[in-house]
Amino acid sequence: MALLPFLGKEFMPTVQEGSLAFRAGSIPSTSLEQTLSTSKQAETVLLTFPQVQTALSHLGRSDRGEEAMDVNKFEVFVALKPQESLPEKIGYAELSREMQEHLERALPTSVIDATQPIQMRVKELISGVKASLAVKLYGRDLDTLEQLSEKIKGALQTVPGAW
Repeated sequence: MALLPFLGKEFMPTVQEGSLAFRAGSIPSTSLEQTLSTSKQAETVLLTFPQVQTALSHLGRSDRGEEAMDVNKFEVFVALKPQESLPEKIGYAELSREMQEHLERALPTSVIDATQPIQMRVKELISGVKASLAVKLYGRDLDTLEQLSEKIKGALQTVPGAW
């Protein structure tokens, strides 16, 4: 376990967990009420798939500090039916992609990230962030780090959907 933080994600095999997770975020000024409405829309979209047994959203902040989440973000956990019970077999990757495409069409103001629940938590532990993409700067010269961070911030502000 002591080596876990030093392993890249390429060393972490993808496990078929029997469930999927979708993390969604909207613009930072989104209200809790709007996020709640959007999360219910996401659940409705996901429940149209015959492979889905249940879809449950988690949003806002919990009582535990390590699980804090901004009110403009939510996660939807999807329990899947057993593959044997379905007439059409479809792999997790393809199903996840299809679901993400449907969610992106239904929720155009949200940025959607598809994963699996355990996989999502492991990525968070390894990277230290809850985002699909993050920029980390390392170094000893704080002035240089500050200058570089401002340049990166300026570049990222030109990318649609980045905040």
